[in-house]
Amino acid sequence: MDKQDTKVLVVDDHSSLRSCISAILGLEGYSNIRLANDGMQALEMADDYRPHVVVMDTSMPRMDGITACKELRAREYGNNMAIIGMSLGNEFGHKRTAYLDAGADDFIDKSDLADLGSHMLDDVIQRNLAKYQA
Repeated sequence: MDKQDTKVLVVDDHSSLRSCISAILGLEGYSNIRLANDGMQALEMADDYRPHVVVMDTSMPRMDGITACKELRAREYGNNMAIIGMSLGNEFGHKRTAYLDAGADDFIDKSDLADLGSHMLDDVIQRNLAKYQA
């Protein structure tokens, strides 16, 4: 699938981080990006948008990312998308385990996004998308 055709849903309660991730994805050639500010909005948007990839924070108001991950996987289309969890380094270990147990495909440390640049996020997306295109 071309990056331009890949539907990406970015979920984070901090608008600056949503914008940053969207910009990083744009640099890598993704253009079909939607933004949600919490797990509840992500579920509502996913029902219509049917993303190929969800990149989602852990700690958010109304519904956290781990709960939203479980809810997404329970939907009829939930096993046709890659879900990538995110958290800050100080929460990384236990949040990573909880996210993967909830059905996430991968997990990244948000602080690595700035250090590793756009290729890191693109690599994670492409690796996990491949599971669902086979």
